[in-house]
Amino acid sequence: MIHRSTPASGEPPTSSLCICIFLEVLDNKENANALKGAGIQAASMVSDKSADALLTGYCGPKAFMTLEAAKIRVANNVEGTVRDAVKSFNEGKLTFADKANVEGQW
Repeated sequence: MIHRSTPASGEPPTSSLCICIFLEVLDNKENANALKGAGIQAASMVSDKSADALLTGYCGPKAFMTLEAAKIRVANNVEGTVRDAVKSFNEGKLTFADKANVEGQW
């Protein structure tokens, strides 16, 4: 999950301002074991952290809809280590999804 901080004014950053990127890894064990609604719960957890983007391997339809409603971009099919994923993100090599990449309850 990626956070970007913007100026307190809420205005888009200009070339004279710095954009700070924060990485936070969340533990999803509790949601992963849920019988129903695990994707929505995980997406809500990401949204509660005010993330701008989620880098993940898989994202189901309900989680994707929840993230999309929160205006959180999702990069599916991300492989490798966290370091690899963040590097790809920073280099603009990740493609953000327009839909889920797995069926529900997979």
